[in-house]
Amino acid sequence: MKFFSNHQIPNIDVIKLKLKMQDPVKLVLLDIRTPEEWKESGLIPGSITLPMQLIRKKLDNGLLEKLNDKEIIIICRSGNRSSYVTSYLRKYYDLNCVNLQGGILDWYEQNYDFEEY
Repeated sequence: MKFFSNHQIPNIDVIKLKLKMQDPVKLVLLDIRTPEEWKESGLIPGSITLPMQLIRKKLDNGLLEKLNDKEIIIICRSGNRSSYVTSYLRKYYDLNCVNLQGGILDWYEQNYDFEEY
């Protein structure tokens, strides 16, 4: 996966995401962390798990069609990796992706619910 500048990508904070999750019809939460991270800290409820390293393969094998009309919130631990993945998916797949600023760390800081992996 070729990475590039993550400037000028859309971001959402956890407070706005929590509000948006009240009407999740066209919303996909895509957690790109590793299985070890999911086990360690759990997941934002309703998240789809897909390690960052497998994204391109999964998109090329049918996932792209399922995501085309959705708003995709990209989640990682702190918002750093997810910002690069957001940028990549917007540029190379023209997907409507938004970076979760502050990642799962900010989610926990707000004491929001989580699911175990």
